[in-house]
Amino acid sequence: MFEIAAKAFYTFILVSLAVLCLRETYLTWFDSTVHYGSFAATKDGLSVPATGDSFRRLIVQQQRRLYQLYRTEPGAAKTGEFRAPGESIHIQSVSDLGDIPTSLLDELKIEAAGINVTSVLSTLQRWVRPPNEITGSIDQVGTAIYVTANWPDAPKREGNGREARTFVPPQQTDVDGASFEIACRIFLARIGSADPVWKDIGDSDFCSFSKSLVAFKEYVSLRDRAVSDDDRKKAQDGPLARAQVEVQRLLASRTNLIFAYKLSGYIDIERSGIIPAANAAKIKEMLDSAEGGFKEYLKRLIEIKAEARDADVQERITYLAARRGQLTQTAQTSANTKEFLGAIEKIPRSRIGVAITTPHPGASIGPVDTAAAGTLCCFVKDRDGKHYLLTAGYVVGNVGTMIVSPATIDEAPSRDVGKVAAIVEGIALIETSRTDLANTGITGVADMPKPGDTLKLIGRTSKSVSGTMIGIEKSSLFSMGSASGAEQDVIAVTRISSPGDGGAPVLDTQERLVGILMARSNEKSLVLPLKDFLDRNHLNLL
Repeated sequence: MFEIAAKAFYTFILVSLAVLCLRETYLTWFDSTVHYGSFAATKDGLSVPATGDSFRRLIVQQQRRLYQLYRTEPGAAKTGEFRAPGESIHIQSVSDLGDIPTSLLDELKIEAAGINVTSVLSTLQRWVRPPNEITGSIDQVGTAIYVTANWPDAPKREGNGREARTFVPPQQTDVDGASFEIACRIFLARIGSADPVWKDIGDSDFCSFSKSLVAFKEYVSLRDRAVSDDDRKKAQDGPLARAQVEVQRLLASRTNLIFAYKLSGYIDIERSGIIPAANAAKIKEMLDSAEGGFKEYLKRLIEIKAEARDADVQERITYLAARRGQLTQTAQTSANTKEFLGAIEKIPRSRIGVAITTPHPGASIGPVDTAAAGTLCCFVKDRDGKHYLLTAGYVVGNVGTMIVSPATIDEAPSRDVGKVAAIVEGIALIETSRTDLANTGITGVADMPKPGDTLKLIGRTSKSVSGTMIGIEKSSLFSMGSASGAEQDVIAVTRISSPGDGGAPVLDTQERLVGILMARSNEKSLVLPLKDFLDRNHLNLL
């Protein structure tokens, strides 16, 4: 019995070695995986092999960084978040990016007749290049760094097939920057022939855009974590400023990289928030620039892909166009880009707030000191007789903020309407002393609707849009002012809202107030029901 077991184990080892050798033979001749081979390195004329090995590992890390940078996440982009063009990056997973070549034989020690077979194979392996290997050099002369990379089997820039490519970025001052320059050139070579949006894009433009995108994403992260004005200023003066410099260089050269125009719009929107609200002309100029960048991007996009659609950008143009009273219907915003651009150019301008000077449900409102806009939901009074406007808490910022209507970014003159007295369960109560207020268009308060019911939103951006109730969901996203983490029932409705509609009233078919718009995604809008909220807080409609 022991002899049989020994034979079986011995046979297993022999078969395993045979399989291992066959695998190595296949990889030597036929493996198409990208490998980062040796990078010769010198410093002031002296060979430094360790630097070359570290440099190629940095390139691998930078490739993964670029993959994460451009990968598209599902769902709508968050406030200020640039959605990378991941749908045009035809790389399925990180493993497709390539790696440092290794061999399982390196882990074994094989001797025969006193000869170290493993050592012999390792020596020979250094002379054998994998079928798809990238090699290069890094030379440091004083503080200047010069790098090159050679890829004999790179994808052709046009059509199918392979061609030899050599990448020579400009002189660099640090190894990290040099590895990024090489990595983004290799990355562009990987994706360039797979999608027409990357056709005719220069290496330098792609690297500049990638650096700008890295800086902008860093800014958004710092902005969202900021707890003080100093934190916000550091984010604005640091990564946001770096992103702007790179993008402006690209725009000045009229780059063919269409996503640079898109990113410029996001950057301008963020910059508009830095300008004091009293400088309305400068805010308008910045937001006009953002709108122009978005439109230029869409125009160039449909020249490449006639049936293209970018929902994020089309929503932001809709939001910006509402400043002039150009109110776009949801069907127009969600159409393909060519139809959207055609529709928005035909919408007449009507200065918001000029025809109707009294704030009303669905009117544009916003903080007096911020270039942002939301929607007024309704007017209520408490048991002491005080009057309040209701809107979403995130629209107004903090307690004590003065609120105006229309919002400062709109082109009509803004008027004070009140001050934020409290934010309760995610809903802002804006105390007002005005006595000329009325819930125009609202007939009362509705009970909880049922799935399948028709609901209508009255918003700053979307004007009047109807949708169908999907169901009830639980959410803790809007629990500011309530118990920490407390979940609330929210009504899910087919998508009826756009940016700028936050805080808008949602009505049933009898014009009764169902709730207040709080959030949206690509597929649906979320509405916080108001009947129980009003009862709990002893509030009644005016």
